[in-house]
Amino acid sequence: MRNRSVATARGCVKAICSRTKRWQPATWTKKLKLVEPDAAQLPRSLDDLAAASVNNDYAVKAGLSLQRDAIAVGDAKGPYAKLNVTRAEDKDKPWVKKLVKAYSSEEVRKFIEAEFKGSLIPAF
Repeated sequence: MRNRSVATARGCVKAICSRTKRWQPATWTKKLKLVEPDAAQLPRSLDDLAAASVNNDYAVKAGLSLQRDAIAVGDAKGPYAKLNVTRAEDKDKPWVKKLVKAYSSEEVRKFIEAEFKGSLIPAF
């Protein structure tokens, strides 16, 4: 019976059995310690970690590259993409439409790609 283990948001470790497809408490043969360091400390801690999920702003400041250093990349259309939002009463105002059109332009896309060299992916 093979298990895939995951760490949940509360830090409780469980596993899903590949045979029964049910969640069950994980049985560990090794003593693993899961720690949650401050996000800003992750880039400096990479030499001591097997893997880490580093926020883009901290990764860029530490000189990490999305193409060179990432083991996985979030989807540009995923839940963590940056969005432009406004109050409901402003959504149809001309300035909002002008801002959205300007921000979603090909010129802005090219600027993002050139300036951030792939560390920021346009989500429009």
